[in-house]
Formats: sequence, C-alpha cells, structure tokens
Amino acid sequence: MLDPEQWGEFQGVANPRAALATYREQGRLFAVRVGAEYLYPRFQFSGDASPIDAIADILKVVPEDAKGWPLLSWFEAPNIELGGRVPRDVVAETPCAVKRAAESFYGVDSAPGG
Repeated sequence: MLDPEQWGEFQGVANPRAALATYREQGRLFAVRVGAEYLYPRFQFSGDASPIDAIADILKVVPEDAKGWPLLSWFEAPNIELGGRVPRDVVAETPCAVKRAAESFYGVDSAPGG
C-alpha cells in the first residue's frame, strides 16, 4: 500500500494528493480509506509509479459500492477463473483474464471481443 506522499516521492509530484484524487475521479485507480486517509494498493502502478491501464478497464465493470475495501479483498483472494491465482499477482501480465474474472464475479456480461 502506498500513501500519497510515498507515491509522490516516486513520481516527483508536488501535490500527490490532488494527482491521485484526479486519477480516482477519472476511474484510473482505486483507493481504500483508513480513517481520513486514502491508501493505494501498489499493484495498480507500474515500475515508474504510473497507473497501469488495466486497472481502468477493470474498474469499468466494478459497481461503485464495491470499490475500496471490497475490491481490494477481491484482488487479494485466489480466483478460480485465474487457475487459483490471485488477481493482483497477474493483472500486469494478463489484464484481459483479470477483467473477465471481474466481469464474472460482478455479474457483467462481456461484449463480443471484450
């Protein structure tokens, strides 16, 4: 988990809270709340701390009320559709498979070619 200041150190961003809030509002990543703070699961970021594109695609199929702690729990649990692998461990290498698993879990029908 990264807090805004930790993420800002990697990115060299002057106002990391505002930058991360923008990414959240754009649906490019999600956060969990701990008290008044937002924490960001590290698996959402590439090696240079940029949000990975796959997260935005996955977030499109997740209901708003499931984002946050419920979604983090889903990413942390072994998934039968991923051969028992944990979604956070494979999202960077097989994002389409993780998106399909999320669609299945959240009851979203995949569009052809999706």
